Amino acid sequence: MVIHMSESNIFGIEYWRVRQKHREDVKNLVERFISDPRRDYLVELAKKLWSVQVFTNKEWFVDNFILKEQSPGEVAGKLKLVLDETRPLRDRLRIRIQGMRIGMISEILFCFYPDKYAPMNKRSVKSLVDLGYLMGGRKSYESFLSACNRFLSDILKLKQDVERKVGFKIPNFDFVDGVLESVFKGEILIEFIRNYIEQSKPSLRVKSIEDASFNYALGAIQGAVKIYFYWLKKGDSPEVAIGKAVSYALGVIQSSSVFWDPNNRDKFIWALKLVQLLVSKLLQLISEQQK
Repeated sequence: MVIHMSESNIFGIEYWRVRQKHREDVKNLVERFISDPRRDYLVELAKKLWSVQVFTNKEWFVDNFILKEQSPGEVAGKLKLVLDETRPLRDRLRIRIQGMRIGMISEILFCFYPDKYAPMNKRSVKSLVDLGYLMGGRKSYESFLSACNRFLSDILKLKQDVERKVGFKIPNFDFVDGVLESVFKGEILIEFIRNYIEQSKPSLRVKSIEDASFNYALGAIQGAVKIYFYWLKKGDSPEVAIGKAVSYALGVIQSSSVFWDPNNRDKFIWALKLVQLLVSKLLQLISEQQK
């Protein structure tokens, strides 16, 4: 597939270098604040974060939103816990830091671990909704991250093409956020992304609802297997990788018309059970031949 440089900043080296510098700056400012909790250091961090740019006066924001009822030391202690990768993400997201909502927290997590977390903001959420990866309504960070994982899986070929063009690796969720930002700004058309994803998939000829359901079931399982090995290579335990793979497959299913149409849903459940039966019989035959 031909990519035109004029379509978006994502195909230029400078765009990714600027984002890399942003991550490094935020990481350094957070580490400095945690080791020496001073108001001035927190203000500098606020000035750097994308998620705080809506506030013109960053000192006013820090004093009236973050430090109104807590000290810099308390904020630093809680931030340290949020960044502790030995603790489950769900537990860390429950840590309440007054004035620091999920936009700030997720951006900080992203700057420390750009291959693992994505920054959650209005533009990324809207783009995921427009692309069909998220449903409307209020969303948790975990459901947002699951949608980002599915989107990443679908645009891996685009990511590889861009990396070949710029000449270096781009962290997973830096790429995801960069693409979503370009979609939000209209620099990349939604149709371009959809067509790119569609052309990257193997074509399947469909003759009936049963065929379509079976193909969709196979596609969801194949995607889950790919996600499982991807996160396993990234260092996740088999249990965690399985959880992410199943979450991906469920998200793919729930975002499709197959899931919401009662007739199609019944056919799809039938197709999944058929796959289960076929795999079970195959394992049985292999086991018998080994005796």
